[in-house]
Amino acid sequence: MKVITVLARTLLLIGLITLLVSCKSRLSPGLFQPSPYTVPTPIPVTIHNPPAPPPTPTASLQRGAAWVSNTTPPAGSSITVFAKFTRGDAQPVAGVRTAILILYPGQPVRLPPGNGWELTNRDGVATFTINTGDNPDGVIINVTFIYHNHIYKATTFFATM
Repeated sequence: MKVITVLARTLLLIGLITLLVSCKSRLSPGLFQPSPYTVPTPIPVTIHNPPAPPPTPTASLQRGAAWVSNTTPPAGSSITVFAKFTRGDAQPVAGVRTAILILYPGQPVRLPPGNGWELTNRDGVATFTINTGDNPDGVIINVTFIYHNHIYKATTFFATM
Protein backbone atom coordinates (compact mmCIF):
# COMPACT_ATOMS: atom_id res chain seq x y z
CA MET A 1 0.00 0.00 0.00
CA LYS A 2 2.84 2.24 0.76
CA VAL A 3 4.18 1.90 -2.82
CA ILE A 4 0.81 2.92 -4.24
CA THR A 5 0.68 6.00 -2.03
CA VAL A 6 4.15 7.08 -3.11
CA LEU A 7 3.24 6.39 -6.73
CA ALA A 8 -0.02 8.35 -6.39
CA ARG A 9 1.72 11.28 -4.79
CA THR A 10 4.39 11.29 -7.52
CA LEU A 11 1.74 11.25 -10.27
CA LEU A 12 -0.21 13.98 -8.50
CA LEU A 13 2.92 16.11 -8.18
CA ILE A 14 3.80 15.64 -11.89
CA GLY A 15 0.25 16.58 -12.85
CA LEU A 16 0.35 19.74 -10.73
CA ILE A 17 3.67 20.82 -12.18
CA THR A 18 2.36 20.23 -15.72
CA LEU A 19 -0.79 22.22 -14.91
CA LEU A 20 1.21 25.08 -13.42
CA VAL A 21 3.56 25.25 -16.37
CA SER A 22 0.73 25.26 -18.91
CA CYS A 23 -1.20 27.90 -16.97
CA LYS A 24 1.86 30.06 -16.45
CA SER A 25 2.79 29.98 -20.12
CA ARG A 26 -0.72 31.08 -21.08
CA LEU A 27 -0.77 33.90 -18.55
CA SER A 28 2.65 35.43 -19.22
CA PRO A 29 4.46 33.95 -22.20
CA GLY A 30 7.31 36.45 -21.77
CA LEU A 31 8.51 34.74 -18.60
CA PHE A 32 9.29 31.43 -20.30
CA GLN A 33 10.22 32.56 -23.79
CA PRO A 34 12.95 34.90 -24.84
CA SER A 35 11.68 38.29 -25.87
CA PRO A 36 11.76 38.83 -29.63
CA TYR A 37 14.85 40.70 -30.81
CA THR A 38 14.03 43.95 -32.54
CA VAL A 39 16.26 45.01 -35.41
CA PRO A 40 17.10 48.71 -35.28
CA THR A 41 15.93 50.76 -38.20
CA PRO A 42 18.89 51.75 -40.35
CA ILE A 43 19.54 55.47 -40.59
CA PRO A 44 20.61 56.61 -44.05
CA VAL A 45 24.01 58.30 -43.97
CA THR A 46 25.52 60.20 -46.87
CA ILE A 47 29.31 60.20 -47.05
CA HIS A 48 30.81 62.93 -49.16
CA ASN A 49 34.26 62.15 -50.53
CA PRO A 50 36.56 65.14 -50.34
CA PRO A 51 37.16 66.74 -53.70
CA ALA A 52 40.29 65.61 -55.48
CA PRO A 53 43.16 68.08 -55.16
CA PRO A 54 43.84 70.09 -58.27
CA PRO A 55 46.56 68.63 -60.47
CA THR A 56 50.03 69.93 -59.76
CA PRO A 57 51.12 72.11 -62.62
CA THR A 58 53.90 70.32 -64.44
CA ALA A 59 55.73 73.57 -65.08
CA SER A 60 56.57 73.79 -61.37
CA LEU A 61 58.50 70.50 -61.35
CA GLN A 62 62.11 71.11 -62.24
CA ARG A 63 64.86 68.60 -62.88
CA GLY A 64 68.50 68.50 -63.71
CA ALA A 65 70.36 66.08 -65.97
CA ALA A 66 74.04 65.54 -66.64
CA TRP A 67 76.11 63.68 -69.21
CA VAL A 68 79.60 63.72 -70.71
CA SER A 69 80.64 63.99 -74.32
CA ASN A 70 82.54 60.68 -74.07
CA THR A 71 82.13 58.09 -71.30
CA THR A 72 85.35 56.24 -72.30
CA PRO A 73 87.84 58.90 -73.39
CA PRO A 74 91.58 58.29 -73.87
CA ALA A 75 93.72 59.09 -70.81
CA GLY A 76 94.85 62.73 -70.65
CA SER A 77 92.22 64.02 -73.08
CA SER A 78 89.54 66.66 -72.65
CA ILE A 79 85.82 66.00 -72.47
CA THR A 80 82.79 68.22 -72.01
CA VAL A 81 80.39 67.84 -69.10
CA PHE A 82 76.87 68.93 -69.97
CA ALA A 83 74.41 69.99 -67.28
CA LYS A 84 70.82 70.68 -68.37
CA PHE A 85 68.03 72.11 -66.26
CA THR A 86 64.38 71.90 -67.34
CA ARG A 87 60.91 72.45 -66.00
CA GLY A 88 58.50 69.52 -65.66
CA ASP A 89 57.09 70.23 -69.11
CA ALA A 90 60.65 69.70 -70.52
CA GLN A 91 61.09 73.40 -71.29
CA PRO A 92 64.67 74.58 -70.67
CA VAL A 93 65.37 77.12 -67.93
CA ALA A 94 68.01 79.78 -68.62
CA GLY A 95 70.09 81.49 -65.93
CA VAL A 96 70.24 78.60 -63.44
CA ARG A 97 73.41 78.63 -61.32
CA THR A 98 75.37 75.43 -61.98
CA ALA A 99 78.59 73.92 -60.63
CA ILE A 100 80.24 70.52 -60.90
CA LEU A 101 82.34 68.51 -58.46
CA ILE A 102 84.67 66.05 -60.20
CA LEU A 103 85.54 63.26 -57.81
CA TYR A 104 89.06 62.50 -59.02
CA PRO A 105 90.59 59.82 -56.75
CA GLY A 106 92.19 61.61 -53.81
CA GLN A 107 91.53 65.15 -55.08
CA PRO A 108 87.99 66.35 -55.83
CA VAL A 109 87.86 69.42 -58.08
CA ARG A 110 85.03 71.97 -58.18
CA LEU A 111 84.30 73.92 -61.35
CA PRO A 112 84.06 76.82 -61.60
CA PRO A 113 86.69 77.13 -58.86
CA GLY A 114 85.92 78.74 -55.51
CA ASN A 115 82.35 79.95 -55.13
CA GLY A 116 81.77 80.64 -58.83
CA TRP A 117 78.79 79.47 -60.84
CA GLU A 118 78.22 78.78 -64.50
CA LEU A 119 74.78 79.90 -65.72
CA THR A 120 72.63 77.76 -68.00
CA ASN A 121 72.06 79.20 -71.47
CA ARG A 122 68.70 79.68 -73.24
CA ASP A 123 68.67 75.91 -73.93
CA GLY A 124 68.97 75.26 -70.18
CA VAL A 125 72.52 73.91 -70.63
CA ALA A 126 75.77 74.75 -68.88
CA THR A 127 79.02 73.22 -70.18
CA PHE A 128 82.34 72.50 -68.50
CA THR A 129 85.50 71.29 -70.24
CA ILE A 130 87.65 69.00 -68.07
CA ASN A 131 90.85 66.99 -68.40
CA THR A 132 90.25 63.26 -67.90
CA GLY A 133 93.64 62.42 -66.42
CA ASP A 134 94.33 58.71 -66.18
CA ASN A 135 91.36 57.14 -64.41
CA PRO A 136 90.55 53.66 -65.75
CA ASP A 137 88.43 52.89 -62.66
CA GLY A 138 86.09 55.74 -63.51
CA VAL A 139 85.32 59.16 -62.14
CA ILE A 140 81.98 60.33 -60.80
CA ILE A 141 80.89 63.89 -61.51
CA ASN A 142 78.26 65.45 -59.24
CA VAL A 143 76.34 68.38 -60.68
CA THR A 144 74.59 70.94 -58.47
CA PHE A 145 71.93 73.33 -59.75
CA ILE A 146 70.51 76.17 -57.68
CA TYR A 147 67.15 77.47 -58.86
CA HIS A 148 64.84 79.70 -56.80
CA ASN A 149 66.91 78.91 -53.68
CA HIS A 150 66.39 75.15 -54.13
CA ILE A 151 69.22 72.71 -54.75
CA TYR A 152 68.90 70.08 -57.47
CA LYS A 153 71.43 67.32 -58.16
CA ALA A 154 72.47 65.16 -61.10
CA THR A 155 75.33 62.71 -61.60
CA THR A 156 77.36 61.43 -64.54
CA PHE A 157 80.68 59.57 -64.95
CA PHE A 158 83.52 58.62 -67.25
CA ALA A 159 86.35 56.06 -67.26
CA THR A 160 89.52 56.51 -69.30
CA MET A 161 90.67 53.86 -71.74
